[in-house]
Amino acid sequence: MDAEPSVSRDPRVSSRLQNSLSVRSNSQEQLRSCSVPSPHPSTGSQETTSDHFIRGISDLVQTAVFAATSRSERERLHKKRGTTDELLSKARGHSGFPSTVEFFQKAKHDEDVDLVRIEKKIKEYESNYQRLESELRARWLASASQPSKVKEKIPQLQQDVHLANTRISSLQSDVAKLQSLEKEVDILHGTISAHQKSFASYTNSLGVQDRVLKDNSNKIEQLERDIKNNAFDTLETLSSECKSMADESKQNIAAWGEKIELLWQARHAYSTFSDKIHGNMEAYQQKLEDLSKPQTADPNPKLASSIQALSDRLGELEKVLSIKDDLQFAEMEDIKKSLEEFKTSNEQISKSSIEGKVNTMHLHMQHMRQNIHSVNTGLRSLESRYNSLSTEPIVKQMVAAMQEMYPSVDYLSAGLEMQTRRVNQQLPPLQHKVQQLEAQVQGSIITHNELTQLQSERNDLSQSVGSLWERLNTQAQWLNQEEFNTIKSNLGQLAGISNTVVDELKSKKAADEKFLQELAIERNSFQGQLSMLRDTIARLDTQLTQKPLGNDKAIQSPALPIENLETSIKDHHQQLREQIQEFTETGEPTEPLANERGVTSALETSDTVQECNTDNPIPSQGGRVKRPHASTLSDDEKSLFVDSAPSLAVPEIVVPCAIRNQNNKRIRITSGDADIN
Repeated sequence: MDAEPSVSRDPRVSSRLQNSLSVRSNSQEQLRSCSVPSPHPSTGSQETTSDHFIRGISDLVQTAVFAATSRSERERLHKKRGTTDELLSKARGHSGFPSTVEFFQKAKHDEDVDLVRIEKKIKEYESNYQRLESELRARWLASASQPSKVKEKIPQLQQDVHLANTRISSLQSDVAKLQSLEKEVDILHGTISAHQKSFASYTNSLGVQDRVLKDNSNKIEQLERDIKNNAFDTLETLSSECKSMADESKQNIAAWGEKIELLWQARHAYSTFSDKIHGNMEAYQQKLEDLSKPQTADPNPKLASSIQALSDRLGELEKVLSIKDDLQFAEMEDIKKSLEEFKTSNEQISKSSIEGKVNTMHLHMQHMRQNIHSVNTGLRSLESRYNSLSTEPIVKQMVAAMQEMYPSVDYLSAGLEMQTRRVNQQLPPLQHKVQQLEAQVQGSIITHNELTQLQSERNDLSQSVGSLWERLNTQAQWLNQEEFNTIKSNLGQLAGISNTVVDELKSKKAADEKFLQELAIERNSFQGQLSMLRDTIARLDTQLTQKPLGNDKAIQSPALPIENLETSIKDHHQQLREQIQEFTETGEPTEPLANERGVTSALETSDTVQECNTDNPIPSQGGRVKRPHASTLSDDEKSLFVDSAPSLAVPEIVVPCAIRNQNNKRIRITSGDADIN
């Protein structure tokens, strides 16, 4: 072996070293590959002279090619050695780089060794070439002297060729079959690996979906608390403000009505008094004229004094009339100012306070409805993805294997059937109770038509008051008694409707609180029953895992159907919990005020609880499949659970979910009633 050259810090020397090493390795590989072809062993009578002749020509050509390749490699090494000699001579001229001189000396030594090796190979190729050439010449002469033997062997060779062709065709068919079998084996391996991955992904997806469902339930509870805290407070404040404003308006209208009645009476009295004064003045004027005619000749001092007194009294009466007119106009101005102030205050209250708060509440309710709709959409998508999973064929295979290992599994199957019957018996009372709660909630619903009617009446009242003010401003006319009574009756109706709305809101709030308490009690009972069922399943699982089995894979298979049952029960408990949370939303208005109904029941907007199992599952993304629910297990699958717990007493439970009864009919629980499919 050649010693490796020392490491140099000069980059040019390092690159030169790498090139020389690569060239040396390539040359050694070529020399190893260019070995002399060994003579083929004879195969007895099957080989002929022509075969030897053709093989000899092939060996001769191959040896000639190897010899030519070795000569070209020798020429290349000669050129490289000359370049190395030049570089070595230049490096020796510089005494400051001893490592460079050492490197080139080492490279020259390696190239000399390679040249010696290549020279040996060339000599071997030349000797082999001469030997093969002489053998080929001898075989040519021998074959020329034996043409008759060749003609005799031609029929035998043709028969051998035919047999070889038939054998080759049979081998090709066998190879095709083998390739098809290999493809099938690859497909089976891929299927097994896909199933293994699907189990892992299914476990991960269950965890992710559980976390997502918990987050969604927390969000829904938070939304429920926010709606419960904000909606009723806002409605109560709004109703109290409307009630106070209506009472204040009613009091103001009553006060102004009394003032207007007094003014009407005063005006009537003043009009009659002025008529009397005008009549008296005309009578006195006539008397004065009658008296003035005869007294032209003989004036009477007493008559003059009386006339003067009458004229003074007439002046006083005129002053009284002027004062009366001034008082009347002053009262009119005061009434006009008061009515303007009342109108401005009424407009400010109706526009800035009521409409602003109503619009804010409308936007808030609409935003809450959008959030709840998005949450419901996410829950439906998760539920559909979960329901579209299926591993029924694999479970059937595992159940068949378990049946072989555990022949008697009737106890647990009977227990499951008993629990199924109990669930079927306890579902109708629950349905009846839900219908009663729905009727109670629907009895306290306030329609949006009443609120729109109130708003339209308020607009009509404002328009009527505006028309009256226009009449007063343009024509300076007073309200007649009929218009005043109309306004008064409208305000009374408005106050009555507002009081009715407040009373209905209070009664609705009390009924909703009672409904929430009843739902909380039902939920706690369902949770207790579910915990009992979970404990029972855990005990079954422990007893199944404690059975000694020879195969590790067989130990894991009993837990899969139990996990399916527990997962199914958790899923349906979560669905019932979502339905209860949707029922709790009946206490808050989920529809905006601009729709047909102002406050709607969540029973009308709640979605139908989807079935526990679908007959045609849809594959979800990523090729995930669903494990079958416990309610859809076959008789073979149910027989898996019994032998593992021969002495276990199954407690009485109520599972709130959609199940299959004994007649193989699916019961679906909705918000109103149960459908049997």
